[in-house]
Amino acid sequence: SNSSAYQSNATIGAKIAELTTPKPPYPGALVVMAAGNRMQSACEETYEVVNDADGVIVVGGMDANGQQVVNLNGVHGFHAPPPGDPDNGKGSSDGPCVTMYAPSKNIYSSWGGSPQPGDGPPRSERTFLSGTSMAAPHIAALAAYTAASSGGSWTPGSLEAQLRSLGGPLQSFDRQGDPIRLVKHPSAGFTIPAALPTAEFLIRMDGTDYVNPPWT
Repeated sequence: SNSSAYQSNATIGAKIAELTTPKPPYPGALVVMAAGNRMQSACEETYEVVNDADGVIVVGGMDANGQQVVNLNGVHGFHAPPPGDPDNGKGSSDGPCVTMYAPSKNIYSSWGGSPQPGDGPPRSERTFLSGTSMAAPHIAALAAYTAASSGGSWTPGSLEAQLRSLGGPLQSFDRQGDPIRLVKHPSAGFTIPAALPTAEFLIRMDGTDYVNPPWT
């Protein structure tokens, strides 16, 4: 592209904004990113602005009880910090830049390649991982499913707005007092249990698979 947003001195935020902006014949791209694992304002470490339809979705991490993953009694909520980064793994970042939440603890995930120092469990084809990087793919997959169901008549902004409209409060709040919302597709064929807002019930898409036990 000849856009100034792709020049070497442009910010990543400007480049993301360029990606999400439709310019026919380019349709634009929805950007889904993790909120971060340092339990601070997500506005400090993502490239989001508080905008309901800019085509950027920031995903925070919740546990199986629909609660924000946080540091408890000095124990990191996600994982032990890597060397030189003591806040990494503390818990999900939060605040007004988080669009929605998704399951993020002990998610069965691909884990290929050779072991690296400080990387946690030995790498194999799959293992259980935690962090907002585990939450974001849930929303990216739901976005792709929703876009495919629409027959192609969407823009990044309208797709984000549609996902937001599918969000339901879980009767829980993040550290900032903002309600934790989780999206579910209306074709899922089930309702949110009012007294038990657990992720296992909410993430099911095809009537058979749950977060726990893990899907493959």
